[in-house]
Amino acid sequence: MIKIIRVTLILLVIQLFACKPAQNEICEEDFPSEFVLDKIVGTWKNEDGIHFEIWRKTDSMLYTSDVYKLYGQDTIFLEMAKIYFLNKNWNFENWVKGQNNNEKVIFKAENWNDVQISFKNPAHDFPTEIRYQVVSDSVLSATIFGKNDQGKQEAIQFKYQRLN
Repeated sequence: MIKIIRVTLILLVIQLFACKPAQNEICEEDFPSEFVLDKIVGTWKNEDGIHFEIWRKTDSMLYTSDVYKLYGQDTIFLEMAKIYFLNKNWNFENWVKGQNNNEKVIFKAENWNDVQISFKNPAHDFPTEIRYQVVSDSVLSATIFGKNDQGKQEAIQFKYQRLN
Protein backbone atom coordinates (compact mmCIF):
# COMPACT_ATOMS: atom_id res chain seq x y z
CA MET A 1 0.00 0.00 0.00
CA ILE A 2 2.83 2.41 0.87
CA LYS A 3 4.46 1.61 -2.46
CA ILE A 4 1.28 2.60 -4.33
CA ILE A 5 1.07 5.88 -2.43
CA ARG A 6 4.74 6.66 -3.17
CA VAL A 7 4.33 5.89 -6.87
CA THR A 8 1.18 8.03 -7.00
CA LEU A 9 2.94 10.94 -5.29
CA ILE A 10 5.93 10.65 -7.62
CA LEU A 11 3.64 10.65 -10.66
CA LEU A 12 1.80 13.71 -9.35
CA VAL A 13 5.05 15.59 -8.79
CA ILE A 14 6.27 14.67 -12.28
CA GLN A 15 2.99 15.86 -13.78
CA LEU A 16 3.15 19.14 -11.88
CA PHE A 17 6.66 19.93 -13.04
CA ALA A 18 6.60 18.30 -16.47
CA CYS A 19 5.99 21.60 -18.17
CA LYS A 20 6.94 24.38 -15.80
CA PRO A 21 9.03 26.56 -18.10
CA ALA A 22 11.62 28.92 -16.72
CA GLN A 23 11.43 32.59 -17.61
CA ASN A 24 12.64 32.06 -21.18
CA GLU A 25 11.48 28.53 -21.88
CA ILE A 26 8.50 27.70 -24.00
CA CYS A 27 6.11 24.91 -23.19
CA GLU A 28 4.73 23.48 -26.43
CA GLU A 29 1.38 22.88 -24.75
CA ASP A 30 0.96 26.66 -24.46
CA PHE A 31 0.84 27.24 -28.23
CA PRO A 32 -1.33 26.04 -31.09
CA SER A 33 0.10 23.24 -33.21
CA GLU A 34 0.54 25.75 -36.03
CA PHE A 35 1.94 28.87 -34.39
CA VAL A 36 1.08 32.15 -36.12
CA LEU A 37 4.63 33.54 -35.88
CA ASP A 38 5.98 30.63 -37.90
CA LYS A 39 3.53 31.59 -40.66
CA ILE A 40 4.78 35.18 -40.99
CA VAL A 41 8.37 34.13 -41.67
CA GLY A 42 9.29 35.23 -45.19
CA THR A 43 9.47 38.29 -47.42
CA TRP A 44 6.28 40.30 -47.80
CA LYS A 45 5.51 43.05 -50.32
CA ASN A 46 3.00 45.75 -49.35
CA GLU A 47 0.14 46.35 -51.76
CA ASP A 48 1.63 49.81 -52.48
CA GLY A 49 4.46 47.99 -54.28
CA ILE A 50 7.33 49.86 -52.60
CA HIS A 51 7.27 48.75 -48.94
CA PHE A 52 8.60 45.36 -47.84
CA GLU A 53 8.69 43.47 -44.56
CA ILE A 54 11.09 40.56 -44.06
CA TRP A 55 10.53 38.19 -41.13
CA ARG A 56 13.11 35.61 -39.99
CA LYS A 57 12.96 32.95 -37.30
CA THR A 58 16.26 33.03 -35.43
CA ASP A 59 15.32 30.33 -32.92
CA SER A 60 12.21 29.02 -31.16
CA MET A 61 12.01 32.18 -29.03
CA LEU A 62 13.11 34.92 -31.45
CA TYR A 63 11.73 36.34 -34.69
CA THR A 64 13.29 39.41 -36.33
CA SER A 65 12.05 41.79 -38.99
CA ASP A 66 13.30 44.58 -41.22
CA VAL A 67 10.99 47.01 -43.01
CA TYR A 68 12.24 48.98 -45.97
CA LYS A 69 11.00 50.77 -49.05
CA LEU A 70 12.33 51.10 -52.54
CA TYR A 71 12.88 54.61 -53.77
CA GLY A 72 14.03 54.47 -57.36
CA GLN A 73 17.20 52.39 -57.26
CA ASP A 74 17.71 52.99 -53.53
CA THR A 75 16.61 50.86 -50.59
CA ILE A 76 15.62 52.94 -47.56
CA PHE A 77 15.62 51.18 -44.18
CA LEU A 78 12.60 52.27 -42.12
CA GLU A 79 11.96 49.96 -39.22
CA MET A 80 13.33 47.04 -37.25
CA ALA A 81 11.37 44.70 -34.99
CA LYS A 82 11.81 41.56 -33.00
CA ILE A 83 9.38 39.27 -31.30
CA TYR A 84 10.80 37.31 -28.40
CA PHE A 85 9.62 35.21 -25.49
CA LEU A 86 10.45 36.67 -22.07
CA ASN A 87 8.80 36.45 -18.65
CA LYS A 88 6.32 33.87 -19.93
CA ASN A 89 5.00 36.14 -22.68
CA TRP A 90 5.67 37.13 -26.26
CA ASN A 91 7.02 40.68 -26.66
CA PHE A 92 7.09 42.82 -29.78
CA GLU A 93 10.00 45.28 -29.71
CA ASN A 94 9.89 47.90 -32.43
CA TRP A 95 12.26 50.62 -33.58
CA VAL A 96 11.09 53.09 -36.22
CA LYS A 97 13.57 55.48 -37.81
CA GLY A 98 12.92 59.05 -36.62
CA GLN A 99 10.17 58.16 -34.12
CA ASN A 100 10.02 57.77 -30.33
CA ASN A 101 13.32 59.65 -29.93
CA ASN A 102 14.92 56.75 -31.84
CA GLU A 103 14.12 54.47 -28.87
CA LYS A 104 12.60 51.00 -29.01
CA VAL A 105 8.99 50.52 -27.94
CA ILE A 106 7.83 47.23 -26.43
CA PHE A 107 4.36 45.75 -26.81
CA LYS A 108 3.14 42.64 -24.95
CA ALA A 109 1.16 39.85 -26.59
CA GLU A 110 -2.44 39.87 -25.42
CA ASN A 111 -3.76 36.91 -27.36
CA TRP A 112 -2.86 34.66 -30.23
CA ASN A 113 -4.03 31.64 -32.14
CA ASP A 114 -2.93 29.84 -35.30
CA VAL A 115 -3.66 32.81 -37.63
CA GLN A 116 -3.45 35.98 -35.53
CA ILE A 117 -1.41 37.63 -32.78
CA SER A 118 -2.09 40.94 -31.07
CA PHE A 119 0.42 43.04 -29.08
CA LYS A 120 -0.55 45.97 -26.84
CA ASN A 121 1.12 48.88 -25.09
CA PRO A 122 -1.57 51.21 -23.72
CA ALA A 123 1.08 53.68 -22.49
CA HIS A 124 2.38 54.35 -26.01
CA ASP A 125 0.95 57.33 -27.90
CA PHE A 126 0.33 55.65 -31.28
CA PRO A 127 -0.14 52.85 -31.93
CA THR A 128 -1.31 51.17 -28.75
CA GLU A 129 -1.97 47.85 -30.48
CA ILE A 130 -0.30 45.97 -33.33
CA ARG A 131 -2.06 42.98 -34.85
CA TYR A 132 -0.74 40.51 -37.41
CA GLN A 133 -3.21 38.24 -39.17
CA VAL A 134 -2.31 35.53 -41.65
CA VAL A 135 -5.19 35.74 -44.12
CA SER A 136 -3.83 32.90 -46.28
CA ASP A 137 -0.47 31.36 -47.15
CA SER A 138 0.19 34.29 -49.46
CA VAL A 139 -1.57 37.21 -47.72
CA LEU A 140 -0.58 38.92 -44.46
CA SER A 141 -2.43 41.78 -42.79
CA ALA A 142 -0.77 44.07 -40.25
CA THR A 143 -3.04 46.55 -38.49
CA ILE A 144 -2.11 49.26 -36.01
CA PHE A 145 -4.68 50.74 -33.61
CA GLY A 146 -4.73 53.77 -31.37
CA LYS A 147 -5.96 57.31 -30.93
CA ASN A 148 -4.99 59.80 -33.63
CA ASP A 149 -3.99 63.43 -33.08
CA GLN A 150 -7.67 64.38 -32.78
CA GLY A 151 -8.20 61.80 -30.02
CA LYS A 152 -10.32 59.49 -32.17
CA GLN A 153 -9.72 55.75 -32.34
CA GLU A 154 -8.07 54.82 -35.63
CA ALA A 155 -7.02 51.62 -37.37
CA ILE A 156 -4.49 51.56 -40.19
CA GLN A 157 -4.17 48.34 -42.14
CA PHE A 158 -1.23 47.20 -44.23
CA LYS A 159 -1.77 44.30 -46.62
CA TYR A 160 1.12 42.21 -47.87
CA GLN A 161 1.66 39.55 -50.51
CA ARG A 162 4.21 36.80 -49.83
CA LEU A 163 7.25 36.86 -52.12
CA ASN A 164 8.89 33.78 -50.58
